Amino acid sequence: MVYLVLLVILLKLRLLSNHKFKEKFCSVFLRGQSENEIEGLSRVFADRYLDGILNRPVVEALREHQQKGDEVYLVSSNFAFLLRPLQQSWALSGVIATDPEISAGRLTGRISGRACDGREKLSRVFALFGRECVREATAYGDSRGDRHLLAAVKRAVWV
Repeated sequence: MVYLVLLVILLKLRLLSNHKFKEKFCSVFLRGQSENEIEGLSRVFADRYLDGILNRPVVEALREHQQKGDEVYLVSSNFAFLLRPLQQSWALSGVIATDPEISAGRLTGRISGRACDGREKLSRVFALFGRECVREATAYGDSRGDRHLLAAVKRAVWV
């Protein structure tokens, strides 16, 4: 636990990149875990804690987009397994996030590709939707890792 606190402090002081943080987190805390164990833990986390940490105005804005028929994707540097319960419970169109590397049903302790942060976040969105579609989109952001995506869309909302 002390190691995790140290990693978070280094991340917040910007002495450790988001990508390196995710790599170290995977290496220390996720290596060897089965996909099923991690999915189960993510459901428990969502059931117990998610409601207390959500930004209610943003959730309502997302629901309004859905009611208008907009596709709503969650794009985050967080691990995709933590966000999948949201995708299911909110009927989101998809999740674009950081994925741990998996081999033979177990997490290897590495991440798959780059952490979905900053320019990588924008690159993944462009790859999935194309530049023109993204230029017409609305995006919500709350961290410095969102600034590239927010700069690329028609309507950017800082929350």
